[in-house]
Amino acid sequence: MIKIIIGIVFIVHGIAHISGFLAAFTKNRQGFKESSWLINESVFYRGNIARIFGVFWLISMLILIAGGLSVLFEWPYAFPLMMMGCLLSALVMLPWLRTVPVGAMFGLGFDLLFLALCQLDWFVEWLHEVANIMI
Repeated sequence: MIKIIIGIVFIVHGIAHISGFLAAFTKNRQGFKESSWLINESVFYRGNIARIFGVFWLISMLILIAGGLSVLFEWPYAFPLMMMGCLLSALVMLPWLRTVPVGAMFGLGFDLLFLALCQLDWFVEWLHEVANIMI
C-alpha cells in the first residue's frame, strides 16, 4: 500500500511540472505571474530564458514520472530517479519563486523535504523495507 502511495505521489508531482513547460512554450501562463526572477529584476519568465527553463521543467517531469513508475513496478533505479527528479525540480523552481503558482510552492516543499529525509539512514531503510524500493 505504501509503495502505491509513494509511486502515485511522484507521478502526480511529475505531471504537475507540465505547467512550467507550457508556460514557457505557450501563451497560456498556467498560473505563472508576470514577476522577475530572483537573480535579476529585468528577467521575466518568457522568451528564450523561459524556454530553457521550460525544457528543464519537462525533464524533471519525465524523471519524476519514471521514478514513480519504477516504484510501482519495482524497476531498478527508482531511488536515484526520485532523488534526481526532486533535485532538478527544486533547482528549476528556485530562481522563479516570485513567478511560480502557489501550488508549485507545495511541490518545492515536497522536493526539499524528500531530499532532506533521504539524508537520514532510517528513512532510506524504511523506503527499502516498506515500499521495497531498491537503494
